[in-house]
Amino acid sequence: MARKKNQITDAGKLLDPIADKIMVLSALFLLYEKIPLWVSIVIAFREILLTAIRLRIKDNIVVPANFLGKSKTVSQIAAVMFALLDLPFASALVYVALAITIISGTDYMIRIRKLTKNEVINIPNGITLLRLVLIIPLIYFLHKGSLTTALILFALIAASDKLDGVSARMTNQITEFGSGFDSFTDWTFIFAIFLYLVIAGQMDYLWAILIVIPGIANGIVKMAYAKRQKKVPVTTTAKLAVGFTYLTIFSILINFEYKEMLLAAMLFGLYLSMSVYLIKYSSAA
Repeated sequence: MARKKNQITDAGKLLDPIADKIMVLSALFLLYEKIPLWVSIVIAFREILLTAIRLRIKDNIVVPANFLGKSKTVSQIAAVMFALLDLPFASALVYVALAITIISGTDYMIRIRKLTKNEVINIPNGITLLRLVLIIPLIYFLHKGSLTTALILFALIAASDKLDGVSARMTNQITEFGSGFDSFTDWTFIFAIFLYLVIAGQMDYLWAILIVIPGIANGIVKMAYAKRQKKVPVTTTAKLAVGFTYLTIFSILINFEYKEMLLAAMLFGLYLSMSVYLIKYSSAA
């Protein structure tokens, strides 16, 4: 219809694959009794990561869809259909879809590196990517009740949050993408942890809602600001708020006596950070 009506737009090019991803990922997680949860997590991680990269790369850089990308979508949809209908070879098709998903993701990263040189694929972003990957085993070990292992992973995540910035300055690889990717990873970690705590019954859902609001607002304002000013805004208030959020999460994991006081202070910092971003964006308008 887009071609016939001559209505091919940038928004349409973005919305079409996002709609595919939402449909497939929703089905994968709802079929957890038929499709291994770890498979769904790996596929979801690949889709979210590459979508985030696609949103952050420069407008003049286009990574066209290729045979691997199209095969990935077809194999995922086929795997979901076979699982839904309990057809023969459903399990085998799920692992075929997983393999194609990983291969196509690797191919996409290689092509991104060639087009952007060191802007996307570099040491600081590799450290940030490691932090993003570690979220999965952290949630897993929390779910299994292995608190010691979970705390070790949390320490690695917290350390890498500082290490990526240090390495970016040392290697002179501070980029707009890296700044956005770092912020995306921070909020993915925060959302994932608090979502788990709500699901596990360790936190009231109202706290999670209050935490999500400034996170979404900050993301929208930062993207709008970056589009207008051609750079991602970074404020001291935001850095302090995220750092205090890490501290609060640690206090919750070890069941610190005054964790609710820290949680309230964390919320104050997040909403203050949101206000600063809104003021900054309004001033630049």
